[in-house]
Amino acid sequence: MKNIIPFLTLAILFIFSCNSDDEVGMLDDDAMDATSFQLTGLDGKSQKGPYLIGSSITIFELDNDFQATGLSFAEEIVDNQGSFSIGGTDLASSFVEMRANGFYYNEVLDENSSAPLTLNAISDLKEKANININILTSLEKKRVEFLIGNGSNFSEAKTQALTEVLQVFEIENANINEAELLDLTQAGDPNAILLAVSTILQGYDGVADLSALISSISSDLEEDGVLDNENLCIQLKSNASLLRLSEIRSNMEGWLAEQGIGGTVADFEKFVNQFIDNSPCESDASILYPETGKHGANILSATHTSLPKGTYSMAAELNEGTTLAVEVKGNNWVFGIGQTNTGWDVGDWDPIGRQRVFTSNRTGEIDFQIQLRDPLPGGPVSDIVVISTFENGSSSPTWVKNLRISDVSAGISYPDFGDFGGNLLAGFGTMENPMDGSPFSVSLAAFVPEGQSVEVEIAGEVWSIPDPQPGTGWEIINMTDNVLRLSATGEIGADFELILSPPCDPNQSADLLIDVYENGDIVPSIGYSETIESEFHNMEPFFHPSGQFGENIFENQWNNLSPGTYSMAVDFEGEIKVVMSGSAWNIPDPIEGFGWNVEPYDDASASQTFTSIGGSSDIKIELVNSSGMTEEIQVEYFLGCGDDPFDVFSIFVE
Repeated sequence: MKNIIPFLTLAILFIFSCNSDDEVGMLDDDAMDATSFQLTGLDGKSQKGPYLIGSSITIFELDNDFQATGLSFAEEIVDNQGSFSIGGTDLASSFVEMRANGFYYNEVLDENSSAPLTLNAISDLKEKANININILTSLEKKRVEFLIGNGSNFSEAKTQALTEVLQVFEIENANINEAELLDLTQAGDPNAILLAVSTILQGYDGVADLSALISSISSDLEEDGVLDNENLCIQLKSNASLLRLSEIRSNMEGWLAEQGIGGTVADFEKFVNQFIDNSPCESDASILYPETGKHGANILSATHTSLPKGTYSMAAELNEGTTLAVEVKGNNWVFGIGQTNTGWDVGDWDPIGRQRVFTSNRTGEIDFQIQLRDPLPGGPVSDIVVISTFENGSSSPTWVKNLRISDVSAGISYPDFGDFGGNLLAGFGTMENPMDGSPFSVSLAAFVPEGQSVEVEIAGEVWSIPDPQPGTGWEIINMTDNVLRLSATGEIGADFELILSPPCDPNQSADLLIDVYENGDIVPSIGYSETIESEFHNMEPFFHPSGQFGENIFENQWNNLSPGTYSMAVDFEGEIKVVMSGSAWNIPDPIEGFGWNVEPYDDASASQTFTSIGGSSDIKIELVNSSGMTEEIQVEYFLGCGDDPFDVFSIFVE
């Protein structure tokens, strides 16, 4: 038996070499009788994801009654795009069964499969130059054979079987003529459907599970074209629900780029989501949160909304393919270091939000020890821990709960920082602001336990609020040009964005008057003022005695200078604007220096303006005097955005 296949292969190769000039897949009445078909060549691809180079393609000859003749021949896939090519030969009919076997690129996991997979197709080669083997051709094959065996012609059987396969995935009127013409690396809805079905079947399962799923669905559809097995439907729904579609798109785009294939990935996501939305089955992709874990009551269990101070579990049970991230937020919980084999990765501590994210690193049972305690020193006083879960890669919380620590006495507290910056209610006295003196955001943040309330009144002339207002937990009671009044009731982590605008004049400051009324108090529970000032308050620029080009004219105020080359040099962290008036000076063209923006010379006022924003600045100035009399140059400079000069002086050119 070992010598038969090589003999057949040699014979077939000889036949191939003799038939290269005829039309592909067309009957040649001069060369063939009515029961034979001449194949002059065939190209195609095998795709689950694309099969890898070296995978095998086997063609099985069928007669006109769709019975195997016993003749077969094999080719290899020639690249990592799943491509194969078959030469010419005479066949008993135009009908063939094709089989692909090998390793493939897994688009869900962005890796090559760990084991080979077999896919099948049954096709009519008439008038075809290309045929692809894929998931859909495998799923429809048994149903096609059954329909033919019960009196349908081949074309009718193929159309009906593919329609029924697509209905399993909640796809109607797909406008797909034949499954073997699809290519998941190409654009268009038909190809997007193939990619969607391929990813749903693959899920996060291994090759053995995928092969079993394809076989089970194909067998279930064989006799009636309907998926009757509810467990198979649940498995498909679960697979689809777990897919991280943006990752799959990124994987495919990266693979296409690596292979040098142009174009974009088809919009497969809409067909996956359509299946999730319309499938009648329930997903089994849920994550379970047991009532207790290894360390006590489980803080993730829905049954626990209030617990006393103590040691507890953060536990979950994850099915294969599921993932979980949990954000724990509050100033009243800690965990023991050195915990191993918990199933959790521990994220970085966010000191502003007072939160940390824990991420699952395996499936099955995962458990971590958490301690609930009195509020930590230096932070807000609260009896609430906020727990947010993000299941299966979701970017928004799957659910959120406030876990109350029953034996912690909590009043209203005001953290140092909120989501928008320093907390105006924390009483800093002087608020930090950008070095350029521009408007900046601060928070109005409070921890307000359930059953308590707070009102805040802000009065002053340097505040505004963004539109739309992104804060949460506060209600605006009243707002005028100079007064803002807010309230929050029983809302942990209430926060509000306020924009403060420092005075333009660096020598001036402004005060905000802040009154806080807790729990219905008539007089303020807290009252103070915040000083809002430019960062340049009480700062002056520094002038070097000389610069890169000579003596510094700023260091020669009210002095007589000789014509020649000088510097205009300054060190200042903010904006400084200089206006020079007169005619006894010029600047070279091109300009020499750094750190200055130079406006065109104004002939009407005989002046020129220079602006420096931050750091060291120096520019070359040439003093000239052609009149023979002493000429005056007036220099004004402005700091920040004020309209009045910070200083005015003159220099005289002899």
